[in-house]
Amino acid sequence: MTRIQLLVFALGLSISPASAHSWYDQWCCNDKDCQPLAPGDVVEGPAGYTIKGQYFVPYLDKAIKPSQDPDYHWCEYPKGVVRCFYVPGGAG
Repeated sequence: MTRIQLLVFALGLSISPASAHSWYDQWCCNDKDCQPLAPGDVVEGPAGYTIKGQYFVPYLDKAIKPSQDPDYHWCEYPKGVVRCFYVPGGAG
């Protein structure tokens, strides 16, 4: 192998595919605890967001972070606790 071929091969080994939502904050846990929400899962009200008709996140909650795509995402950890809530449009 030439040096160039060896370098290209080595670079190929070091590049791994990024997960679909690798931008989740580490504190929020990981891709197993965080997931996008389906359209209709989030209802915005006068005081905050209701998620899946069960969980309420007030507008000033520190769990609210800006989403890096046009969707809402949430991180639930432990079960039933909204640890992070990603809002599209630069909210947070």
